[in-house]
Amino acid sequence: MVSIDTNGASTDRSQDEAHLEQLHATNGYQASEGDAVPLVEPMAICGMGMRLPGGIRDAEGYWDLLYNRRSGRCKVPKDRYNIDAWYGPGKIGHVTSKYGYFLSDINFGNADASFWSMTKQEIESMDPQQRLTLEVVYECLQNAGQKPKELRGRKIGVYLGTFDGDWLELDGRDPQHYHMYRLTGYGDYMSANRVNYEFGFMGPRSAADLHTDSSDLAGWSFTVSQFVLHALQL
Repeated sequence: MVSIDTNGASTDRSQDEAHLEQLHATNGYQASEGDAVPLVEPMAICGMGMRLPGGIRDAEGYWDLLYNRRSGRCKVPKDRYNIDAWYGPGKIGHVTSKYGYFLSDINFGNADASFWSMTKQEIESMDPQQRLTLEVVYECLQNAGQKPKELRGRKIGVYLGTFDGDWLELDGRDPQHYHMYRLTGYGDYMSANRVNYEFGFMGPRSAADLHTDSSDLAGWSFTVSQFVLHALQL
């Protein structure tokens, strides 16, 4: 089918539509002559769970933050540390700003041991990041309309970017605070495994400690693991 644009030039709509279909099928990849078009499986975000600065706990709150151009930046909360005592630009062991991005309205003392397979002592000794991760994953499944019990035993992968160190340092300061859950209570290697175990997922899991680059590496880990699984299945 040929049509005429506003400038009087003729265009072949059938070729345009075929080109758009090819871009859609290949996720925008345009192979040069002689290159094989890679097999790309479409990906969809079906559910979201989050805890972000500014009191953001769901996708609606996150959209409101972006749409109204708000910021999660605030002064260091008093229940974190005394910012007036630790503020000192240029001083060793001090901070250079009175502001930051903090998670609010979170009380880790409210963890329900009966909801998970862990004992009360294990939950008390684990890194708060692990508790928060389990909570957010559960909310993400709910948001996606998935029943966690129906996902047990399925090949579902967990790819997690994390930052570890605070809990390890705090827990190691007190030599009297010794318990059998120390190795599983902290460490960047535990969060993804904790999710897999608690929800009964049987797919690959990967956790990487790369701070602000965590999301990039999580995506990279997903790509590599899927390639390996595909190769093993072949």
